[in-house]
Amino acid sequence: MAKKLFALPAIGLTLAVLACSFFLYTPLPESVPEQAKLQVLMGFFKILRAMADIVAFFGPHSHIETMNMMTEMTGAQQYYSAAAGDVKLTETEMAGVPVVIYRPVEADTASAPATVFFHGGGFVLLSTKAYDFTTYDIARGTKTVVVSVDYRKAPKHPFPAAVHDCLNVTRHLLREGQRYGIDVNRIGVAGDSAGGNLATVVALHLGESRKTAEDQGLPTLKFQALFYPLLQAVDFWLPSYMDNNDVTPAILNRNFIAYLLAAYFGLGPQARSYSSVIAEGGHIPLKVQKEYSKHVDRSRLYEQEHHVDVKFPKQDVNGNIRDPYSPARGDTENPSLDWELHKLLANKVTDPMFSPFFAEDVSVAPPTFLHVAEFDVLRDEGLLYASKLRDAGVKVKTHLSKGGVHGEITKVGTKHLEFQLGEIALEKMYEFVKETLRSLEG
Repeated sequence: MAKKLFALPAIGLTLAVLACSFFLYTPLPESVPEQAKLQVLMGFFKILRAMADIVAFFGPHSHIETMNMMTEMTGAQQYYSAAAGDVKLTETEMAGVPVVIYRPVEADTASAPATVFFHGGGFVLLSTKAYDFTTYDIARGTKTVVVSVDYRKAPKHPFPAAVHDCLNVTRHLLREGQRYGIDVNRIGVAGDSAGGNLATVVALHLGESRKTAEDQGLPTLKFQALFYPLLQAVDFWLPSYMDNNDVTPAILNRNFIAYLLAAYFGLGPQARSYSSVIAEGGHIPLKVQKEYSKHVDRSRLYEQEHHVDVKFPKQDVNGNIRDPYSPARGDTENPSLDWELHKLLANKVTDPMFSPFFAEDVSVAPPTFLHVAEFDVLRDEGLLYASKLRDAGVKVKTHLSKGGVHGEITKVGTKHLEFQLGEIALEKMYEFVKETLRSLEG
């Protein structure tokens, strides 16, 4: 009888473990390396989101506010990289915005080059603390002073608050960099995901504003380094969205991006309910979608095979692009269409302060390093932006991470949860920055 009683909790525990494993495990393509690390990270994010659902249900805050608070609670609580001793870390403010300055000991001169870094997190999550080890490594790898910007985040501070913070810090450095031992003629910007978006916007806006009285004579940015940037909200049916949407859903997929953008665009408590409409393209009528496609032109992806090793559907015998990724609606209006939502978002998704695809002139962008990951839903908009920059005469170095996923460059302080492909991408960026800065000396 005792053995039978002992067997009952053992069976229950086994079933619980199996249930948790089923919940936490995500099948991955065979070509994704270091799968155990990725499974651990995705499992963590799944648990975090599930807990946010429960806490938000019973608590006073919205789901996205709860998720933000829980992310901060489970993340780094201080800047641990300061203990290494090879990079001096300073917390301060620039133009009223909190920043963290990472100065490598070898860059401790009166006039060092600088990289202004904008962290990812969908304009809603994470912080400079969460990116401490990443920005620390970038400072060491590029031998530049890294200024990490703790910009305001949605939903409390919707678009364009983050843009203004990032612009103000960068503009301040270009004007007053000498006060921080920075050479104002050797400054660039960098960022990943949403931070990559902010870097593109800052670079384009400052390039244009130099023509105005306010910023006339302002030094130019010398480079931008973009890691899997989020650049548009008008086409969630690009090949990378269709092929990769279910690869790492716990990290990023179409629905989660739509949710984050709904918060960023100021939809407030309605952000979650509107996110599914945005994910299905219901914020854009068919006739308007056709107009937007001139800016986010997926046909240009076929030209990218000359720059990266990604195979897209080929032309048919008549020379027409076969695009199996477009929703097969023909001239039928999207059943998810919400006209009121379209009116709320139309001016935001096409605002160059959000999407560089709608900028009139991208030739003002500096030399660009652009990293994309094979199994990331954002891969193709990065490739399309690289094409747009090249068309405008901008020097672009595109790096594709074969087998890579979104978030792979992020450092967390332990090699057990960091990705070799991310390290390679960072090394490529370091080489690009060093080469670009050396060219200024000649």
